[in-house]
Amino acid sequence: MGLSVRLPDAERCHPSDKQQEPLRVQPRLAQRTTAARALTQERVVGEKGRVVMARTYCGIGALVVVVAILASSVYVRAAENEGEPDRLAVLWTSGDPDVAHRVCFMDTHAPKKSRWFDEVRLIVWGPSQRLLVGDKDIKAKVKSMQEDGVVVEACIACATSYGLVDTIRDLGIEVKPMGPPLAGFLKDGYKVLTF
Repeated sequence: MGLSVRLPDAERCHPSDKQQEPLRVQPRLAQRTTAARALTQERVVGEKGRVVMARTYCGIGALVVVVAILASSVYVRAAENEGEPDRLAVLWTSGDPDVAHRVCFMDTHAPKKSRWFDEVRLIVWGPSQRLLVGDKDIKAKVKSMQEDGVVVEACIACATSYGLVDTIRDLGIEVKPMGPPLAGFLKDGYKVLTF
């Protein structure tokens, strides 16, 4: 059985407390009569009628609501993307060979070989072009990715500025203006990684 107390109007914190009926402090949350109530408050009142301690518990109802919202958003996203291919575009700009070997190429080749994405593109842009044409190991790795289905493209503006257009084309890489295609990838729902 709970303890009956009266609170002055100024200290009442719930709209249903407007009436001057006694509040009961219940010893356990499990004794609450309304299981669907999302928030439950317990108040302990001191000698002068002031609240000296208040606790708020999140009930099972709140948990159910949160889980339902999360599940519905996942379902909606899956339904929106149903039938659309998963596509990845990797924008390789770094002239650092460690970035190329240990990050960029792993995160480009593995998604294609493991079929994590239906389509994977490697865009060679900026300083990475000089690295590509000057490093035989990088050329071999890019060729291997092409053989496994990665689409490799290069920016013509960058290649022209470095004087590498023909050299990159000789590697079997399409050299073209990449600004509009990259904007299209972003608008069309590609996942884009930049190295």
